[in-house]
Amino acid sequence: MVNEELWNEARTYEDIQLMPFVDYYSLITWKTIAICIFGTEAVSAKFVMKTDDDAFVRVDEVLASLDRINVNRGLLYGLINSDSRPHRNTDSKWYISPEVTVLLILY
Repeated sequence: MVNEELWNEARTYEDIQLMPFVDYYSLITWKTIAICIFGTEAVSAKFVMKTDDDAFVRVDEVLASLDRINVNRGLLYGLINSDSRPHRNTDSKWYISPEVTVLLILY
């Protein structure tokens, strides 16, 4: 029922882009890459935002930040942990295999 409502919203207002794959947490990296590719190659969007259904976006604050730093392209906005490493423990919710890591780097 939720998916049907989302598709109706997308068709009616064209304000949502639904990606054609099943959403599993283990696919979050691929989902993020797909959104970036879609936003830069498939559509001529000035800005692309990835967020989750359990997040509240202060659009006014995002727009104010963009105005304040005068950015019109090449911005990665969010919490970035530059000291992080891939999780190699297969019991971890955030596990990523060495093979997938190599594919992401090559991409």
